Amino acid sequence: DAFARDVIAEFGVPVPADEFLAAFTWWPRAVLPGAHELLASLRDRYRLASVSNTNESHWERFSAQWALDRAFHHNFPSHLVGKLKPDDAYFAHVVEAMGVPAERVLFIDDNVINVEAAARLGLHARRVVGVDGARQAFRDLGLLPD
Repeated sequence: DAFARDVIAEFGVPVPADEFLAAFTWWPRAVLPGAHELLASLRDRYRLASVSNTNESHWERFSAQWALDRAFHHNFPSHLVGKLKPDDAYFAHVVEAMGVPAERVLFIDDNVINVEAAARLGLHARRVVGVDGARQAFRDLGLLPD
């Protein structure tokens, strides 16, 4: 409720808080085509983690409706971690929780700010656009066959 009130106030959204929240919950419409298949092709060879700036209502849908939480070995939704990308503390938390050196982590994201932040902390970081972009990055790095 506080989130809805704050967004409405900050952006001048002309709807009541309950109406805004009902619509906001459905903003992410679908998982990108091919995403589950790509993750499944990597899952047996690599430890996969989601690092997502998300909120409770979206995460519940991502998990219940799309099973995204089960596509990864580890999930770090920001509303549970208490930090947001591109904060250094968020990436440090993920690396520590996974128990691996930063230089052994590949981070992909479509936002250059997040990629630059991860790289500053020593993670291998690539900006990708969409599932095809992610697949190509994995191929370029020799993580997927051509």
